[in-house]
Amino acid sequence: MTTSTDPDPKKPMRGIANTYSYGIAIGIALAIGGFEMAWNVHARNTAMRMDGITLTLDANGCAPGALKMPPGAATFNIVNATAQPLDWQILDGTTVVAGQSAIAPGKAASVAQTLQPGDYQMICGSAAAPRGAIEVIQPRVMRG
Repeated sequence: MTTSTDPDPKKPMRGIANTYSYGIAIGIALAIGGFEMAWNVHARNTAMRMDGITLTLDANGCAPGALKMPPGAATFNIVNATAQPLDWQILDGTTVVAGQSAIAPGKAASVAQTLQPGDYQMICGSAAAPRGAIEVIQPRVMRG
């Protein structure tokens, strides 16, 4: 006759082993929740300032032609890659929110602007040039 100290796998766990399993599950849930909370705080703080968004103006307009960013302060570095002076502007509807006129050929200009959530257009060279787009989106913040 052989005896085994292994519990019957068909019986539910009881006592310390059951408590231990719950403790592990709660620990994992807290770790995941803590990571998500830290990430959301980081996203909220990062959204406050974006430095160094580089846009190149060329014969085709802006490159990149579309941006997606969080709200807050941003610094746009505009590089004129053409042989003529060009303008760059951010439009909210028909209102110019920010911009730089007559950026010299082969030169760069820096424009700082705080943008609120919404959709904006970029004039990339002249009013007749292809327009770019900026989508400013609110990052998801965990509440609780």
